[in-house]
Amino acid sequence: MIAGGTMVSNNESVRTQAIASALASAEQNPDAERIQLPWRGSNVKATVVNIPVDGVVLNPRSHRIRAQLESSLDADLVKSAPFEPRAQEVITEILRLTDKFDDLKANLRDVGQTDPGVVTHAGLLVNANTRCVALRDINAGHIRVAVLPSDASDEDIDRLELNLQMVRDFRREYTFTNELLFIEELVTKYRYNSLEIAIEMNWVSRSDGAATRRAEEGVQARLRMLALVRELQALSGNRLRLVNFDAARQAINELDEECEAIKHQDPEGARQIRDMRLAGLLSGAGYRDLREIDEDFLEEYLIPALEEQSLFQGNVENIVRPLPPRNTQNLTGLDVLQGDQAETSAGTQTAETLLTLLAESVGRDVVLVPGTADATIEINRASFVEELKQAVEAAAEDARLNRQQGNLVDRPRSFVRKASKQIRNAIEAYQQARDNPQFDADKFLAAVAEHSAAHEALQNLIGRE
Repeated sequence: MIAGGTMVSNNESVRTQAIASALASAEQNPDAERIQLPWRGSNVKATVVNIPVDGVVLNPRSHRIRAQLESSLDADLVKSAPFEPRAQEVITEILRLTDKFDDLKANLRDVGQTDPGVVTHAGLLVNANTRCVALRDINAGHIRVAVLPSDASDEDIDRLELNLQMVRDFRREYTFTNELLFIEELVTKYRYNSLEIAIEMNWVSRSDGAATRRAEEGVQARLRMLALVRELQALSGNRLRLVNFDAARQAINELDEECEAIKHQDPEGARQIRDMRLAGLLSGAGYRDLREIDEDFLEEYLIPALEEQSLFQGNVENIVRPLPPRNTQNLTGLDVLQGDQAETSAGTQTAETLLTLLAESVGRDVVLVPGTADATIEINRASFVEELKQAVEAAAEDARLNRQQGNLVDRPRSFVRKASKQIRNAIEAYQQARDNPQFDADKFLAAVAEHSAAHEALQNLIGRE
C-alpha cells in the first residue's frame, strides 16, 4: 500500500497482461497516440496507453534518485526486493522530497498530465516516476505512458533515460551526485568512452572539434570528483552519505581544477590544498572561504586562527602532525592525484590529520585527538566542527585581506566590525539558548571573559597610542 490509498501490484505477470491488453486495444485504433523515442541509434514509434496508476512500478534504478537511494537506511531492502510494497514506499518517499514536487502536484491537478511517461512491457517506469507519485497523491486513476518494445534491455533503458532527461532541455537537473553516478555507470557497466558520454549528454556535438576535448575533460573531471567523494566516504566508515555532497558541487569542482593545475609540478602542494579544502568543506565553511585555501594556507593563516580558539589551545600541534602513510589502494577510482601522490615530509604540518579526524568522527559524539604517546583527547564533535569553521572563516578573511593589498590599512576596522557582528549574533543565540537545560553557562561565561580581555587589550593599545 502506497500512502495516498493506492495498492501497487508487485506481480509482474499481472502488470504485463494489463499493459498488453491496453496495447492491443490501442493498436486497433488508427488514431491512437504514438510518440517517437530515440532507440538503438535510430527512433521507434511507441504507442501511448492509459493504464491505472497501480499498474506500474517505480524504477529503483532511476538515475535521478540513485544517490538518495544509496544514502537511505533502507537501501539494502530496496536492492534485495525493489518491487515489494515496502521498497516501493521507500522510493515514493524519496520522490516526494524532490524539488518542486508540490508544484508538480498542483499542475497535475489543474491541467492534468500533458506529456506521457515511458514504461516497459512489464510495467517498470523509465521516466515519469515523480509524476506517477504525484498522480497517486491527488488520487488520479490513470497515467499515460508510451510502451517500449518488449525486448528492451537495461542498457536500452539507461540510454533512453539519458536521452530523455540528461540533455540540456530536461525538466529538472539531476543532483550533483546522481550525475556523477550516472557517468560512472556508463563507463564501468557499458564501457562508454569520454567522448561518447559527452555527446550523449549533449555537452558537445561530434562535429565541434574545438569543444570536444573540453567536453571529454569534463567527463574525466566528474569521475575524479566521484573518486574524491568515495574516498571521504571510505574514510568516514561510509557514515558520510552521498547526498551530503549535493550542495558542494562548486567547491568540489574548483578543488579538482586547482589540483589538476599543479599536481604534476607540486604534488605535495596539491595534496595540502586538497586535504585542507576538504577539511574546510566538512566543517561547513562556504565555497567563498574555501577559495582562499592554497598550499600555504594551513601554516600561514589557519594555525594562528586555531590557536586563538579556546577549544584548540594546546591541541593545535596534535591536529596538524603528520599521520603514518594511508593505504588508498582499495579506494576504487581514486585518481585525484594519480601518479603524483607525495608523502608528507616528516615534521611538516599537514591538513591530513585534521581531515581524518573530521571524517572518522562523522556520526559520533566526540573527536579523538591524538595526544602524547598513545593517549587521546576527547573533544565534543559539534564544538570541534563549529570552532574549526570559525577558524577557517577567520583565516580566509585574513588571507583575503592580505591578497587585496588596497585593503591592508582597513583590516583593523574590518576585524572590529566583524567582531561586533559576532557579538550581536551571540546575544541573539544566548537569548534563545539560556533556558535550555543542556546550555553550559560556565563555558559561555568563560568565552565572555575571553572576549572582555581581548577588548580591554585593544582599548589599552589605543589608549597608549
